[in-house]
Amino acid sequence: MGFLRKIKYDHRQCPDDDNGGPVSVNVSIVVSNVRSVSEVTMDYSIEMFYREAWLDPRLKYSKAKFKNKTEISLHESYSNFLWHPDTFVPNAIASKNPRKQSITHRSLLRFVYH
Repeated sequence: MGFLRKIKYDHRQCPDDDNGGPVSVNVSIVVSNVRSVSEVTMDYSIEMFYREAWLDPRLKYSKAKFKNKTEISLHESYSNFLWHPDTFVPNAIASKNPRKQSITHRSLLRFVYH
């Protein structure tokens, strides 16, 4: 938390790009396994990797304050204190049983570059 306090970061505020517009979020999905498919009910279960990447200019920092480091790796516990996109898919088909949708393993990796 010390890093975020030093730069007076507010995770509730959406970052702007360098021109004052909304930040661009790059998304990639890799389906690693199709576990089951029902042709009758058209249900399926997949394993996939989902990745989001963006640049938050508010996280720029002075290297002098951080022992001249050009990269800072943040622990997973920082995730709740960083802005992250509220991603949605506008043309997604609704699930018949949303309780069955789950992310069984969530891995977070956060880097801040100078």
